[in-house]
Amino acid sequence: MDLRTNVISALRWSAIGRIVGQAAAWAATIIVIRLLTPEDYALIAIASLVIGFSELLRELGLGAAIIQRDDIHEEELRSIFGLIIVVHLFLFLLTYFIAPLVANFFNEERLVDIIRVAALQLLILIFLVIPNALMVRAMRFKWISIVRAMASIAAGLVTLGMAYAGFGVWSLIAGNFAATLTTTVGFMAGQPYAKVPSFRFKKIGALASYSSRIFGADVLHYFYTRADVVIIGKMLGTTTLGFYTVAYNLATLPMSKISGMLSSVGFPAYARIKNDISEVKSKFLFTIEANSLVFFPVLWGLSSVADDFVMVLLGTKWLSATIVLQLITFIIPLQMTGPLVRPALLGIGRADLFLASLVTNAVCVPTAIAIGSLWGLTGVCFGWIAGFLLAYYLNLRRFLPVLNTNPVEFGRIMAPAALMAFGMYAGVMAAKLTILDGVEPIHRLYLSVMIGIVIYAVLLVTVSRPALMRILSLARG
Repeated sequence: MDLRTNVISALRWSAIGRIVGQAAAWAATIIVIRLLTPEDYALIAIASLVIGFSELLRELGLGAAIIQRDDIHEEELRSIFGLIIVVHLFLFLLTYFIAPLVANFFNEERLVDIIRVAALQLLILIFLVIPNALMVRAMRFKWISIVRAMASIAAGLVTLGMAYAGFGVWSLIAGNFAATLTTTVGFMAGQPYAKVPSFRFKKIGALASYSSRIFGADVLHYFYTRADVVIIGKMLGTTTLGFYTVAYNLATLPMSKISGMLSSVGFPAYARIKNDISEVKSKFLFTIEANSLVFFPVLWGLSSVADDFVMVLLGTKWLSATIVLQLITFIIPLQMTGPLVRPALLGIGRADLFLASLVTNAVCVPTAIAIGSLWGLTGVCFGWIAGFLLAYYLNLRRFLPVLNTNPVEFGRIMAPAALMAFGMYAGVMAAKLTILDGVEPIHRLYLSVMIGIVIYAVLLVTVSRPALMRILSLARG
């Protein structure tokens, strides 16, 4: 099976898994949000700062190194397994003992037990790193998609059941456990790895250079994407953090669930053609085009109906989250190109450029958010947007020359989707101000969605028909 067939098959199965998982996640998330409080989501967001960082440290970039290497020896895998065990045990103990410090920083005593219980996931994840890397390396995305869909469904059912029973924030922790356990068991079943670990770490010295850059990039990405939680939680309080977290998670749910599919498929695919930069450029620009045609209308459409969406689906207690959903969704389509840049850079071995781009993000975005927080939640949103746009421009100028392209060519790829999505947005807003004015929110919501779909579909067929045909052709193989 050639690379094109492999990639198409991988995308199909990944898409199926993501769509099933996405449907389950959206359905469960909307219901759970109605059952829980902003404070519950703020607590889990803060706890995730600690657990997420521990999970980031747990493989030290070695999983990516396994995928990128043309060959990997059994002794190296055993040494990686040994290092993973040591690191996970250390991180579990570290997390357990720093939990009181985190609770004191945010003045929230409940965080101690929440963080310590959530840290138990680290002991399960010991057995996930190598099977996951080996399956991605082999591009076994049919099995990966099935497992991830099952994990999403399991997490949704557990979270929903416990939230309905009144367990509050613990329902979110239990859902994470269900996803982690399902994923680990599924990957171990599909790619068993039960070798005796080796603690002779010199065996993996050759992987250290590449993996250390991946690890450094992951740390910076974590800081850049989680700094908002620290800033808002400390400066604006947990209730405001809860509103922000829920709205931001809803806005980025497509990115976490769907763009991740392109990232996981793209990394091993780019690694196979890493010596042909023109081919890498062609594939990269195509993914940008396809990504734009889907996510500009989805996210800008969500922005146009954010007020009715929050009122109807989340309830009146979440109305303060509306402004976040209206503003952040404007910039998310650009942020979603990040999961497309990462596999291209890592696949061709330019982890240094990816690291540099994350340094830029980690400086620009948190600084702008901190300044914006002086004007409350609205200021946070505008700060986030301004900081991201600055970092995005600087990173494009650094990255695109490596692929023998430039910001103008890159912009032309995204411009049609952005313009069509803007036309759709303007049409929906005009309808809400005229023919839908005074209509009940629940009816205005579905009518606005229908109007938006019709406008974008007409524009897509008339303005970007060739791009649409290319995507459909790929889907058909």
